[in-house]
Amino acid sequence: MAAAAAATVLTGCAPSDCSDAGAVSGISVTLSGPEFSIGDIVRVCVDNECAEAPVVDTEPPIFVANNKVDSQAEVAVVLSVSNPSKGPIIRPTEFRIRPKRLQPNGPGCDPVAYVGAVSASASP
Repeated sequence: MAAAAAATVLTGCAPSDCSDAGAVSGISVTLSGPEFSIGDIVRVCVDNECAEAPVVDTEPPIFVANNKVDSQAEVAVVLSVSNPSKGPIIRPTEFRIRPKRLQPNGPGCDPVAYVGAVSASASP
């Protein structure tokens, strides 16, 4: 009983107060414009670590997991979008963002994830 009370004081919530929702760090990408379609590939690079995600739905956003997004500190994100048959849609473009800290199970509960957001359009 004393150990559970100590856990509550130290973490902000008792282990039984935490839910079991998962969370992954990365970048949420919103694409706008008629140039984008299902099958396009969204590539996101943070600190020279790149990850890709296919466009599987026409509703934004597209989430690209990237474990280099690991704090609320400003990061440079390089975004590109291409289509295997059409080629580049958005050439590599750099954004500077500040990710937000997420704790889907509540304060003091794991996991902790960091998610940044960028928006892009192929139109000038």
